[in-house]
Amino acid sequence: MIVLGLGLTACGEPFSNDDLLFLKSLPNRALVDLRVPDDEASTGLHAAATEPQRAVYYEASRKIAKDINAGIQGTLDLVDTIVAYPPTVRTDAYRGWGPIDGGGDVEYALFVTKTSTPAVRVPTSTLTLVPAEQVFTFAFSARKKGAIGDFQNVIIGQFAPLGTERRGIGGIYFDHEAAHALDPKSEARGRSYVAYDTRASVGVALVMSFELSPLLGGMPGELGGYYRYLRAPDGGVDFRFAYRRDTAVADGEPPISALETFYVFSRWNVDHRGRADLVVADGDLTEPIGASEC
Repeated sequence: MIVLGLGLTACGEPFSNDDLLFLKSLPNRALVDLRVPDDEASTGLHAAATEPQRAVYYEASRKIAKDINAGIQGTLDLVDTIVAYPPTVRTDAYRGWGPIDGGGDVEYALFVTKTSTPAVRVPTSTLTLVPAEQVFTFAFSARKKGAIGDFQNVIIGQFAPLGTERRGIGGIYFDHEAAHALDPKSEARGRSYVAYDTRASVGVALVMSFELSPLLGGMPGELGGYYRYLRAPDGGVDFRFAYRRDTAVADGEPPISALETFYVFSRWNVDHRGRADLVVADGDLTEPIGASEC
């Protein structure tokens, strides 16, 4: 989404133990990741038939997962690039990085704040509360170079540590439209939200929602996709998602008619045996259609 320049220089001051607590509150690609078996590992994923056939709905799930990872992981890599350098501002409950020259006419900053709390709501649930000692809130912001005034948030989120190795619960909101307004070269559009639960007893639970890009017929605030990804501690995965697109045009092209809604339910075991079910409805369809594969 944004490319940092190479002109960063560290101030030479080492990270403190408290700095590391703030750094561990930020999500990383190892935890917030949709892991779907790849081609080499998916030889057992074929449609049931006398002659093996490609599992097309599984492949659709794999493509969706890769597209989501590409958008999210690129942003998380950017955050990792910034925090490779010591904070420029430190207080007991606050760390700040920046302003940082990102190349072009935009500069960036990252802010992380720590607050005490008796409990937090699990973001992948609607009702569950769990005890927590503290919550970290972060914001990755940008503004035009030389601008007078506050930075504009591009990414905001929070994380509650619940265990070791950066395990816990959190959420991230991406405002791709704000990033594009500041830097037209930014390709991602729309807005998205990711909630995650990486406690060891849970495995990994991700819930994601995406506002459909205006280039693909989306209206401001209109939900274009919803994704629920559960990876059990034993490695089994349940991946369910729904998204909207116009089947009258190729994927990624601007719509020319009403948008259909795709519902896909995929799950597979640690040995890569699995099943996928598909339902397509709405749009130009007079009734839903469906299919399954194992």
